[in-house]
Amino acid sequence: MKKRYAILLSILLVSLPILSACDLFGGGDKEREYYQQQLEAYKKVQDANQKAQEEYNKNLREGLQKWSQEYKDWQEKQLQQQVQKAEEAQSAQ
Repeated sequence: MKKRYAILLSILLVSLPILSACDLFGGGDKEREYYQQQLEAYKKVQDANQKAQEEYNKNLREGLQKWSQEYKDWQEKQLQQQVQKAEEAQSAQ
């Protein structure tokens, strides 16, 4: 009789952590809610980072286009000045 109780007790002691890990007793609701909140917070941070990255890329692209146009205008102005100097030098001879 004592053997039977000892076996039953050992089975219960072994199965209790397994059953509680399986969430059969409803103990994991708080943990699940916590992880859900953490997941939502992570998604919000990820979305904010993505928007910031897109805004940065947009501003960078616009800045590079503006710089490129200004450099192109400067090059044309330099070329025109060189041509004008060359024409003046030819007419002076």
